[in-house]
Amino acid sequence: MSKKRKLCLFLLIPVVLFIFPNFFVYGTMEKNSIKESAILSKSCALMDGDSGRVLYGKNEDESMANASTTKILTAILVLEKCSQEETVTISQNAQNQPKVRLGVKAGEEYKVQDLLYAMLLESYNDCAVALAEHVSGSVEAFADLMNEKALELGCIDTEFVTPNGIDSGNHHTTATDLCKIMKYCAWESPKSAEFQAVCQTKNYTFFNGEKEISVTNRNHFLWMKEGVIAGKTGYTAKAGYCYVVAYEKDGKKFCAALLACGWPNHKDYKWKDSERLLSYGDSNYNMEEVDAEEINDTYLTRVKIEDSHGEEYSLNDFKEEYEVGLEIDSTQSHQYLVQGEEALSFEFVPKREFITPIAKGQSAGEIVVRIDEEELERIPVVFAESVWKWDFMELLQLLCEEFTKC
Repeated sequence: MSKKRKLCLFLLIPVVLFIFPNFFVYGTMEKNSIKESAILSKSCALMDGDSGRVLYGKNEDESMANASTTKILTAILVLEKCSQEETVTISQNAQNQPKVRLGVKAGEEYKVQDLLYAMLLESYNDCAVALAEHVSGSVEAFADLMNEKALELGCIDTEFVTPNGIDSGNHHTTATDLCKIMKYCAWESPKSAEFQAVCQTKNYTFFNGEKEISVTNRNHFLWMKEGVIAGKTGYTAKAGYCYVVAYEKDGKKFCAALLACGWPNHKDYKWKDSERLLSYGDSNYNMEEVDAEEINDTYLTRVKIEDSHGEEYSLNDFKEEYEVGLEIDSTQSHQYLVQGEEALSFEFVPKREFITPIAKGQSAGEIVVRIDEEELERIPVVFAESVWKWDFMELLQLLCEEFTKC
């Protein structure tokens, strides 16, 4: 190779590194897996937005600070506990919150809606405190409310001290728990539609007296990737850059959470990790639908019914006209994210005993749906018809009917 060509190649390398930094630094994503070296976050999780199954994780259950991603739980609790038209009076405590902040002053009044948009779009810390105090009276009482909700959602290693996520005490969560919270906020809360509407707003303007205030959504991933329906960024010196996102495509739902995803000057790492995780989920998992009639016909077994006098009857011993069917709701669809060779399994788990009388529609147990040993869903099973206990007149009538046949 000539000296001139060697020089050109040497000068080309930094250009390639600038244009395609991921090619050399961040590793690659394989078709059916993610190389851990490709994930920049210290901790992350990708979750099925329907079942809550963790599809990929890296230190996903490690307790870590999570900065302003905390505000998604603050937002959903505010939406559930009060009207957006209510008026919030600013306290001195809210005014004293550190940057990033709107700059509210003690004694000022704002609508809940305006503070909510300012908190989620611009991540203003003073707005979060003002809303928390409006709902619960104090930051401490609101933190109790947050922790109660986190526990209710199945979070096993989460403790929130503040509504804004600033470094304070033992404020922490895990990537898995943060996905559970986003799953609830985006799809399961009675206020999910309102939450999504705020998260998807790019610009919002409101008035405080004669002053016009405009806020802009800092979740740039919203317009970087089609299918993003909600997300929240975060940063503190302790937590590093953090991000949580909800994503929908072709009926598939995913949540991704990233903790400690770089420090300055690596603000864009969270977008790269989010793209890798969501693309992996979208490329490798497909929706498998199971018809309710198939579940009814294939997986429901007969159970024993105990008469109120204590005698057991197997449903299979009854004459056909007395047999009692079991069923699940045929109007509900049952779809599951499945990868490659993964197989769904269905197990009917009856209640321990049934004592007559039994009414049509009464609970009979559950169908437990699993992939491998991991539970995805429990489908309620009910009796398809009624079973009444025998009384003297019914027995006499049956004996007469049988006698006349002889």
